[in-house]
Amino acid sequence: MALLSVIAAAIVIALSLGGNSRDLTALSVAVAVMFGAVTSVQNAHMHRRTNTIQLLSAFSTTDALSASDARMARLIASRQTVDGDVDEETDCHIINLLDYYEFICCAAERRHIDPATVILLRGSSMRSAYLVCVPYLAARRERFGTKLYMGYESFLAAHGLLPVSTGVS
Repeated sequence: MALLSVIAAAIVIALSLGGNSRDLTALSVAVAVMFGAVTSVQNAHMHRRTNTIQLLSAFSTTDALSASDARMARLIASRQTVDGDVDEETDCHIINLLDYYEFICCAAERRHIDPATVILLRGSSMRSAYLVCVPYLAARRERFGTKLYMGYESFLAAHGLLPVSTGVS
């Protein structure tokens, strides 16, 4: 943005030295419109990043999601894979977390929130949870359809967070 400002200012100054006032006015308006558009895009991106951070921060303050994240962290730390045969409490925790990740990934893919911020703040946790749950996802998809958690899986794959051969679809 700073380089763009310097270039625009140099053009306006150069034209003002030898140009007529109508050309200078038109150029000044064009530069102002350009700066307005760039500023608008930057503000929208900043707003999207702020919303993303707020959404991801809410994760840690929601009791159900926080408990589900802790359960998943224990599964990941124990290097266990989760299949379709889990107790009801574990199943509830996994579903809470996977539903949350599906929501986040779909929102990020549609650019409602910032994908880069999602990857930075939750990417490795999302990847680890996915890898632990590959057999679980396959079992759930057999029961509920192949599109279950596809937003989550697609987001991870699109951003290089999955090995190529990991997909369960």
